[in-house]
Amino acid sequence: MTLNISTESHKSLASGHLPLGFKITIGVLCLLAVLPGVFGNLLVILAITRTRLNHVVINLQVLSLATTDILISLFPLPVLSAYFTFYWPQWMLSNGWCKASVYVVNLCGLVSILTMTSIAIDRYFAVSKNRTIFTRRRCIGTLVFIWIISAIVAITNIINGGLHKEKFQNGSFDICNRISGKHIGDSSTRLSLIIKLLLGLPIIIGLVLIYVCLSYSVWRRRAIPTEEGSRSTSVRKAKSLKIRALHMMFAIVVAFAICWIPYYVVTLLRVVQLTSSPNINPGVVLLCYALAMLNSAVNPILYALLSKRFRCAFREIVTGRPSKRNVQISSYI
Repeated sequence: MTLNISTESHKSLASGHLPLGFKITIGVLCLLAVLPGVFGNLLVILAITRTRLNHVVINLQVLSLATTDILISLFPLPVLSAYFTFYWPQWMLSNGWCKASVYVVNLCGLVSILTMTSIAIDRYFAVSKNRTIFTRRRCIGTLVFIWIISAIVAITNIINGGLHKEKFQNGSFDICNRISGKHIGDSSTRLSLIIKLLLGLPIIIGLVLIYVCLSYSVWRRRAIPTEEGSRSTSVRKAKSLKIRALHMMFAIVVAFAICWIPYYVVTLLRVVQLTSSPNINPGVVLLCYALAMLNSAVNPILYALLSKRFRCAFREIVTGRPSKRNVQISSYI
């Protein structure tokens, strides 16, 4: 049984062929993520810019995340859906389209990681020090810096990205962004990917650990009631809102880690030969890459499930009627 699976995997890698059913499944998953990715994140953006949620400083950072998600949903996802379903492994558009796709994905990925890092720092001070470090002006300045530095760094992916010839048994194909499974031996590309992996993976894992520690700290405090909390209803309400904000951002970070870490690991295996074979089944690479792209459709669902204020804002936009619960806005989500 193991031998058969291994043989099929080897044949798939050698020929560049993937079963039609598998390609259709990957393509349909990407296509299905376009609607929630576009309209869900558009709803988030409208909720923050057109309702009382825009008074909450941390929601400016959520707005940054929603912007990256809607960019991925609008451009790379529909193109990748068609590529995986009908054209794989031969890229069907120009090299310019490929480079643009690679640039958008890397720009949005970097902005998301840095934005989540800034949110984690703010949540740390909010939970452990009972204060926020971001004023509205400071938050906007930080986000502008994140987008500018990310836009500059992502240019390196245009230089090393684009179309690359990959040889298989049934011919040579132009593959976009090296999504093939073949070992990456090109020295400049390997160096760029290693730097990205060494920066990205520890940050994502670190963010998860930070939120685990903060959640544990909150759980311990709730287990020991304080006199201040027992005297004041407003104090208890503020703490409850902070906890909800913490839980929502924890879920956002975990979802990002679940979607992106598999692709980081697969890329690491292709760059650094840690196994007997430096190559990976192309189906595994496509699946991990598609999973990373699907993250853009997950966040709006998490906002709706975990934040009452976002649910009220969504209802207000859809129905056109102001929500009574949004009349008194807090400094937390």
